[in-house]
Amino acid sequence: MKGSIAILVIALSLVFSLNTEKAFSQESKSDSSTIVKNYLQPDMWAFEFGIASNFTLTSFQGTVLSIKRQLNSHEAIQLGIGGSLTDQSSSNSTQNNWGDTLTWGNGGSGSNTGGSIQVNLQYVYYLNPESDINVFVGVGPTLGYSRTTYNNDYTPVLPVPTDSDINIYYPTSIDQTSRSWNAGVAGMLGAECFILKYLSVHAQYGLNIIYSETNLTYHYNYNEFFDATMHPTSESTQGKSHGWQINPTSVMFGLSVYFK
Repeated sequence: MKGSIAILVIALSLVFSLNTEKAFSQESKSDSSTIVKNYLQPDMWAFEFGIASNFTLTSFQGTVLSIKRQLNSHEAIQLGIGGSLTDQSSSNSTQNNWGDTLTWGNGGSGSNTGGSIQVNLQYVYYLNPESDINVFVGVGPTLGYSRTTYNNDYTPVLPVPTDSDINIYYPTSIDQTSRSWNAGVAGMLGAECFILKYLSVHAQYGLNIIYSETNLTYHYNYNEFFDATMHPTSESTQGKSHGWQINPTSVMFGLSVYFK
């Protein structure tokens, strides 16, 4: 009798042990399925930086700011905004000598100002967001505009000789304005690997199809001295160039920092 009771206790203990182990195993699997492997999750944001030589961080895709928002684990929107401002001044002087007696010159001061902006907006799709290496593709519009102006005013600093038979030519002012814009489509293919849940490195390359147009206006005023008389003269030029470009982009390495 005692032997039968012992056998029953052992049997019940084994059954309880197996059921407990099975339940614990199922719970562990359930917990592991809820573990966040990376931050390719809805409503997450990421700042993107470029990785230059010597592992220094720089702008990504040539933009001042590159930011991404995850719509869900597969989809994201990436925005890049770049631009520049220029404001420079200059001064110059010129002296011309012919022989020992003919000497004249002028001086000038000018400025060079301008600015540009470039906006890239891309829809990004991750093919395998649960993998260790996340492959993605992206496509979207790119728009840009730039404007530069240059002007220089000249003032005589040495008198022009009036008793010479040599023709003398010198500028009095230069004004130049350039306006450019571009629009097109940018596509990319790359892979992203998470070092931490919120930190990743990625590499990508792409192809840009862009239409661009440039308008140039040029005004040139100068004096021409001949026959003992000063002859003010001016020239104006307007030009326009436009065309399509298909530009493959080289491989870019980047680092993304995710946050919410």
